[in-house]
Amino acid sequence: MKPSQSSPTPSGSRTPDPHNENLQRATALHQQGQLPEAGALYRDILKSDPNCFDALHMLAVLTFQSGNVEDANALFLKAKGLNPGDASIHFNYGVMLQKLNKSQEALLQFKTTISINPGHPEAHQNSAIILRGMKRLEEAIESHRSAISLRPNYANAHFTCGETLQTMNRFEEAVSSYDEAIALKPEYAEAYHNRGIALRELGRFQDSLLSSVQAIKIKPDHLDAYSNFLFTSNFIQNFSPRSRLEKARQFGIQASKGVEEKTIFSGLNAPGMKKRIGFVSGDFKNHPVGYFTISLFENIDRSKFEIYAYSNNAYEDSLTLRLKKSVSRYQDITNQTDIDAARLIHRDGIHILIDLSGHTALNRLPLFARKQAPIQASWLGYCGTTGIAQIDYMIGDQHVIPPGEEHHFTEKIKRLPGSYFCFSQPDEDMEVQCLPALDNGYVTFGSFNNHLKLTPEVIQLWAKILMAIEHARIFLKSAQFDDPSVKNHLRETFASLGISQDRLLFEGKTDRTRYFEAYNKIDIALDPFPYPGATTSMEAMWMGVPVLTKKGDSFLSHNGETIAVNAGQSEWVAQNANDYLDKAIRFSSDLMALAQLRSKLRHQVLTSPIYAADQFARNFEIALSEMWADYIAAGASEL
Repeated sequence: MKPSQSSPTPSGSRTPDPHNENLQRATALHQQGQLPEAGALYRDILKSDPNCFDALHMLAVLTFQSGNVEDANALFLKAKGLNPGDASIHFNYGVMLQKLNKSQEALLQFKTTISINPGHPEAHQNSAIILRGMKRLEEAIESHRSAISLRPNYANAHFTCGETLQTMNRFEEAVSSYDEAIALKPEYAEAYHNRGIALRELGRFQDSLLSSVQAIKIKPDHLDAYSNFLFTSNFIQNFSPRSRLEKARQFGIQASKGVEEKTIFSGLNAPGMKKRIGFVSGDFKNHPVGYFTISLFENIDRSKFEIYAYSNNAYEDSLTLRLKKSVSRYQDITNQTDIDAARLIHRDGIHILIDLSGHTALNRLPLFARKQAPIQASWLGYCGTTGIAQIDYMIGDQHVIPPGEEHHFTEKIKRLPGSYFCFSQPDEDMEVQCLPALDNGYVTFGSFNNHLKLTPEVIQLWAKILMAIEHARIFLKSAQFDDPSVKNHLRETFASLGISQDRLLFEGKTDRTRYFEAYNKIDIALDPFPYPGATTSMEAMWMGVPVLTKKGDSFLSHNGETIAVNAGQSEWVAQNANDYLDKAIRFSSDLMALAQLRSKLRHQVLTSPIYAADQFARNFEIALSEMWADYIAAGASEL
C-alpha cells in the first residue's frame, strides 16, 4: 500500500487580486507547468511590492516544486509572517514539510490550517496520513472521516481510510472504504489492488483474484496486482498450474518493459576468485526466510564464497543483526530505485544473484529484469515461478519439483539433493514433554498455521477427523485468533459440520517461549492444504510433534512432502483426503507408538537434512558452482 497525499497548488485557497494582471498571468503559467516563466513574473511583482503575499506564497510553492528546498522554506516563512491567518499558506507549507518527511512539523501546520479553516478537507486528509505513519491509527481514522464528511466524493480519502483500516487488520471495513473509492473513481487501479489484498486476508480468495484482475485491466503494468494474484492463487484448491504460469509470464513481460540494454560483465572469472553471491529480500529478520537463510550464511565456505545481502526493508531486529555478522556486505536498498539498486549490484561484481521473495510482499522482482549479475535464481521465499525471463534458475529438490513438473516454470530447475531448505534450530531451551493424550485421556490435534490456510476443504476434512475420533480436540493457534470475529467464524463453520465448541481450542499471538510451550499441548499436528506449513512443521517436529501432511500437485503444495520425507516421516504423507482421514484415525489410535515417536523425534529431525546446516551448505555450494560452470561452458567470453 502506498500512501497518498494532497499536493500544494498554485492557487492555494486565495483568489489572486483580479486587478493584478501580472499575478493572474503568473498563476496561469504556474498552473500550466511553465515554472521558469511563472517564477520570473512572481519575482517581477515582488521587485515592485516585496510584501505581496500572493506572489510570495506562490513563489514559495514554485520554488519547492523546482527542488530548491532552502529558498522555498525561507519564502514560506516570510509569507506566513505577512499573513499568519491565511489557511492556505500553512497547508502548502505543511505539504512541503510532509514531502521532506518532517512529519511532526507538517502535522503542526495542518492543525494550524484546520484551526483557521475547520472545513479544509485536504488538511484533515494529510493529517490522517501522517498520523498513520506515527502509528496513531485511531486518530488517523478520525481525520480520514473528517475529510470525508467535508467532501463525501473525496475518492482519495476513502482510499487512504481503507489503507489505515487495513493496517489495523479491520479488513471488512477496509473493503467497504475501497468500494466507496471505486464507486467515485471507477478506474482506481490502486483501490482494486488493495481491495484484493484485504479480500485475501478475509479468506475470500476468488474475490481477491477478481479484484487483482480488475486492477491489471485498468493498469496493465500494475506489478503488485500480478503478484497478489499469483500469491493468492496458492490458497485455492486445484488452481491450474497453467493459469498461474500464464499470469507469471504476463508479469515478466511487464516487468521487463523498458529494459533494453544488455549488461556487460568483466573481471568475474579470474583464477582463484571467490564467487560473490547476492541475496535480495525484505525478510532478513525474525521471519521464516530469516530462519532458513541464517543456517546457510553461517555455514557457507568463506574461502570460496562471499555473501552480499540486499535488504528491501529498513526494519531490523535481533536476527537481522546476526545475519549482518554472517555476510560480507549488508546493504539496505529499500529507498533505492530499481536502476540505482541494479547499478549497485553491478558495481559489487555479483556472480550469482538470488531472489528470496518471489511474489510475496516487499519483493524486488523488477530489479531482476535488469540482469545485473551473469546468473540469477529464485529460492525459498516463494514456491512458484516468478515469470521473469532473466531469472535463470528455480532452486528446489526432487520432492517439491518432481520430474514431470518442470513445465510449471519459466526458469530452469536446479535440484538440491535431499531438501531444498534447511532450518535453524530454535534458540529457546524447550523440553519435549510427555504425550499429552496419556494424561488427558483424549487426542489433541493442532495447527499453528496462518488461519488463511484453513480453507473450507481443510476444515471439512478436519471436522471428519473429529467426528471419527471420540472426544478428540483440535488446538488452533495463530495471531489472527486475537480477533474474536475470526474465532467465531471458525466456531460457526465447525458447528455447521457437527463439531461442538468444547472440542475447539484457540490461542492468539504469544512470545516465542509460549509458542513452543503450546506444542506440548498437542499430540499430532495437522498440515493444511494446498498451502502447507514449513516453519510451523519443522518447529512442531523439533517439539516432538509429528505432522500429518497431504501430497500436493505444485511446488508450494509439495512442501509438506519434502519436510516429511527428509525428516524420516514419509509414512505421514497422505496420498489424498481419504488417506489423510485414515492416517489420522490410525496414528491417533496407538498412543504408545505416538509417545515413543515423540520421545525420539527431536533427535531424529536434528540429524536429518532439514536441520543439517553444514551438509546443506555443501549441497548449496555445489549447486552454485555447477551454475557457474555451466555458464562458463556456454561461452561467457566477455568474462
